[in-house]
Amino acid sequence: MIGYAIKEANDFVCPTCKHRGPLSADPPFAKNEKNAEDFIMVKSQKQLLQEELVCYQTKMPLREGTLGIGISLKKSPRTGLCMYVNPTLDLTNMRAFNKLKVRKSLANERYTHWLPLYFGENEIFTIDSESWDHQVQDMVTTKKTVNTKERFEKHLSSSLSFIANGSTSKPYTHESVLEVMPKLISTHIIDMMKENKHISIIAIRRVFNFIRLFAYLESKDDKIQEELNSRLGAFINDSNKRLKENTKILLD
Repeated sequence: MIGYAIKEANDFVCPTCKHRGPLSADPPFAKNEKNAEDFIMVKSQKQLLQEELVCYQTKMPLREGTLGIGISLKKSPRTGLCMYVNPTLDLTNMRAFNKLKVRKSLANERYTHWLPLYFGENEIFTIDSESWDHQVQDMVTTKKTVNTKERFEKHLSSSLSFIANGSTSKPYTHESVLEVMPKLISTHIIDMMKENKHISIIAIRRVFNFIRLFAYLESKDDKIQEELNSRLGAFINDSNKRLKENTKILLD
């Protein structure tokens, strides 16, 4: 049976370009040895980074959907405040989280929430969308304008509201940002220091992704910077604020 399948494959003639067997697992060599571009397969750093910006579950690129990460929270049963914010490393989009109900990373880590990351989206483009029109009883094509930055901001707002309040109906505040983002960054860095997570290029990139998202949120709300300055001033000027009981984020 296997020999017959191999013979059929080797005897196959392509109706388009008329190529035929024998089968080969090796890619074809460039025929023009004088053309150096035929032998160069190195991609630019920008192209490699763009190829990484895809959802690991749906394989949709950044252009087609906002990318983020899955996170799990540990809240204090007494105060309800976040104690830890544990991030995963794999990029995934909202469709995978909401529609496909994906709750595991490639490393088999479970997560309960989704947080979008900011990659400098600013593209605006138009796509054709098909929908059923009940009046004409037929499919109609309409043009839809996609603003990637507005899409990201909408997803970020609903995600932070759900993380902070358990609902998207109540907007998040600057206190919510200061409760979540520093713990997200510190938890990730501490996990790498303790080797709970592998220190890879992806893990290091996520540190910068988290800091960039924090800086973006800070630029949108002056109250975040004011509160940060107040906390840092108290930490520097008051020795009691440098104790772990007052600054929970300090290492043991």
